[in-house]
Amino acid sequence: IILDKYIFSNCRKLATFSIPKRLKQFNRNIIDGCDSINKLIVAEGHSIYKMKDDVLFSNDYKTLFYYPEWLKNENYVIPEGVETIGEDAFSFNLILSSFEFPETLKTISSKAFYGNQYLKKIIIPESVEMLGSYTFSHNTNLEEVIISSKNIQIKESCFLGCKKLNKVIITSESIEINDNVFSICSKSLSVHVLH
Repeated sequence: IILDKYIFSNCRKLATFSIPKRLKQFNRNIIDGCDSINKLIVAEGHSIYKMKDDVLFSNDYKTLFYYPEWLKNENYVIPEGVETIGEDAFSFNLILSSFEFPETLKTISSKAFYGNQYLKKIIIPESVEMLGSYTFSHNTNLEEVIISSKNIQIKESCFLGCKKLNKVIITSESIEINDNVFSICSKSLSVHVLH
């Protein structure tokens, strides 16, 4: 089964969404705008997905695919062993104000934290090798970013529109920064690259 993006979007009375064994690709946009939804269920024995503490992971727990916006936690500790945070995994979250990233993390995919409202500080661990395009874009209250990765690629527009971002510290040995990474940020933004 393949479902188009937004196929169930804005179904205001939809309360539960089940991922059957035959559905091999889930994207949060499938249920975008479903304001009443409060439960995600994965069929037992699914070949790709598994739920843990109401969060959608890959079967081996190496990829975090989706953190539901109906969860009420202000802080979330991403489990050790997670290597990839999937596209849109935490996007448009209006509750979370802080994250703890595991030392196993390697990739934060495109738009993973797009449009979050309450993040003020982000610390990227040294294990991370790539920040995808638009990963933290339009985090309107983000003020400080610390990137301590040994080797990292920061894709285009990663922090686009973070209008309060005024301090970035990068301590990587090797870094590649693509276009428009810090566009439309605070006019007082200072970026310190320390080798």
